[in-house]
Amino acid sequence: MGDFIQPDFSELLMKRTALFTVFLFLAVQGAFAGLYFDTKASYVHSWSTHDSSSDKINQDNMYGCMAGVGYYIHEQFNIRVEGGYHYVEPVRETVDGSYTADSLGLYVSMEFIPFIPLLADIRLFLINSFSVGYIHVSLNTEDMPNPPPGESDTGIQVLVSTGVLYQFSQHVAPFITIGWSGIYYQGEWKDTVSNMVNVTFGVRFFLFNPRTLE
Repeated sequence: MGDFIQPDFSELLMKRTALFTVFLFLAVQGAFAGLYFDTKASYVHSWSTHDSSSDKINQDNMYGCMAGVGYYIHEQFNIRVEGGYHYVEPVRETVDGSYTADSLGLYVSMEFIPFIPLLADIRLFLINSFSVGYIHVSLNTEDMPNPPPGESDTGIQVLVSTGVLYQFSQHVAPFITIGWSGIYYQGEWKDTVSNMVNVTFGVRFFLFNPRTLE
């Protein structure tokens, strides 16, 4: 009879650990295959009145940044959660005097990307989004002779936009969008009517699922 060979348990354990790590990596990669990250810089021009019947219109220029994480449920449809910060530069010629303001928002977005072969051939894709979220706006009214009631308020913001995304590489896709948004305040500013034109410049990162360039 041949000699009994004692199994090397440390080597067996290492092989099983390596095999488990490979399976875990593949499972995680598959689960996160549709994940992407967005970063944006934005410019917003707004028109607002203290009530719907007023003809006194304040016009503001707002600048900000946003970041979010999204998931492609389908090549032509994805959902996204994002947050943003914006500030209003001082305006000296409004009907209510001078002020500064800033806002924080949290949004849920749905994005539809129709497949257009002519555009896809040159790596361009139309991106159409609908977003709804919660926003908190604060005012610095020290220089306003006739400030609106309260120094801050919260509300629901609705955004609709369209734009173009360019698939620069398998992992990186810059984009530009333009759209409309409105804020519906819930507290002391509930009679304020705010309409905005939004322009954003952003970059989308595909970390777990490189995009096909052909």
